[in-house]
Amino acid sequence: MIEPRESPEAPARTKRPVLKKRPMREDRVDLRVPAYVKQRIRTAADLTGRSISDFIISAALEEAEHVTETVERWKLNEEQSALVLQLMANPQENPALEAFLKKWQPSEGKAATTAGA
Repeated sequence: MIEPRESPEAPARTKRPVLKKRPMREDRVDLRVPAYVKQRIRTAADLTGRSISDFIISAALEEAEHVTETVERWKLNEEQSALVLQLMANPQENPALEAFLKKWQPSEGKAATTAGA
């Protein structure tokens, strides 16, 4: 679980999530950075009372969640929302979509036409 940790010398706005309980680390990520980048990260990690690894993981995870949410979440204006609701309330026939759905095998995660290939 991730929990914010405060450090007495850290400014209030630098509260970032910190790994509360270290999960089993199975994978490794190796980075090559210029010395000034490593020093900047080390300083920031020290100011927040975290290790360099925890600092990098927290910052990378925060950015990954932001990017993923931005891409995966649809943000509709009022007109677009009304159109989506209208289409859901009054679905139109779509033969191409229906044909595709008949071929799709959700349990195997692939199209039926590629199963024999």
